[in-house]
Amino acid sequence: MDTEQNLELFRNLISLNRNLYYWKYSPEIELLWTNCPSRRLYSTIFGLRDRRQTISGHFQSSGVPLIIIDIFEMVWICAFEKQGEVCRGIHVIGPAFHTDASREYLNQLTAGHNLSINYKKALIECLEMIPVVPTSTYYEYGAMLHYCLSGERICSSDLAYQTEGTLPVSVSGAAKEEPLTHQHAGIWQAEQNMLKMVEEGNPNYKAAFQQVSQLSSGIKVRLGNPLRQAKDSVLIFVTLCSRAAIRGGLSPENAYTLQDLYIQTLEDCKTMSDCMAVSHTMYEDFLKRVHKCRQKTDVSVCVKSCCDYIDMHIYEKTDLQMIADRLNYTRYYLSRKFQKEMGISINDYIRNRKVEEAKLLLRSTSQSVLEISNILNFCSRSHFTDSFRKVTGLSPSRYREEEQRL
Repeated sequence: MDTEQNLELFRNLISLNRNLYYWKYSPEIELLWTNCPSRRLYSTIFGLRDRRQTISGHFQSSGVPLIIIDIFEMVWICAFEKQGEVCRGIHVIGPAFHTDASREYLNQLTAGHNLSINYKKALIECLEMIPVVPTSTYYEYGAMLHYCLSGERICSSDLAYQTEGTLPVSVSGAAKEEPLTHQHAGIWQAEQNMLKMVEEGNPNYKAAFQQVSQLSSGIKVRLGNPLRQAKDSVLIFVTLCSRAAIRGGLSPENAYTLQDLYIQTLEDCKTMSDCMAVSHTMYEDFLKRVHKCRQKTDVSVCVKSCCDYIDMHIYEKTDLQMIADRLNYTRYYLSRKFQKEMGISINDYIRNRKVEEAKLLLRSTSQSVLEISNILNFCSRSHFTDSFRKVTGLSPSRYREEEQRL
């Protein structure tokens, strides 16, 4: 079967049980075709042309499908048709909701916009017709669409999110009986596998992350507010990961501080895609800290405290004198002891840790190189690029490209 035959089969399959629409755009974001009967209304809401720079930048840096959540919490997935390194078209499926949205919530979503009464009524009626597709299923559709267009096999966890914010760290009534559900089957074991990887600091976590994402779409309580439900699901996950990290050897002080920071970051999220980005970053962050902690079993309390301070202030400007003052050591003593036990100077250690954090952000967010440079408090983009290349042998942009190909 050729590409067009694959796409026709794919369109038919995704529309069998759900009213999921298909859109095809030119590289210039001109709508070429769709099977959506309300194309004008949805095109006005979605505003793909307004995201031209984001989509173009993502294609240049990655090329994997991009998950976009619009102002009404509708989820869309964009995949790219390409010839060599040139984009030949953009294929979109959507919209869909991940969870049920109540009419009250839809009214709240539309209240902040200057809409006529008739338009708002028509919009809410359209929103109520949007299918609810579980996260795992929807993202598998995205991976299938990518395969139809490129022949490349990827996992649903490889899809990228459009993140509109920044990640500063590195977060009544009587209960009534509900019938037992089988929707949670297998989730407990998959969850335990993920937490065990945090506890062990096991860097080979992607298979476990993929398994649990296929099994669960979050908590099953129907709040009628998809964003709040996404936040609550990630909040629970943050708490579980922090406890697993403590069991793995991360100090309670560090674990609880990270937990609080991620929860605050989570509460500041404006979209579900931001929530998911926080979840991925948080999990990898805790896991890597435990892994690193387990490798530092023979260092003194002094040096361990120094490493912990650097790790907890990785987004701030720190230097030897500042750390010595905070830990009540002389600059000379701390510098000599750190060099002797770690085999590296404190300044080089700070640079290496910032580069490691930059690698995490380059892999898990769509933030630009300049944004990451600023967040990590490098004095300039060129300084960040030089430091990154000195540690990894690659520029930040090249590193992101290489990671996206894996």
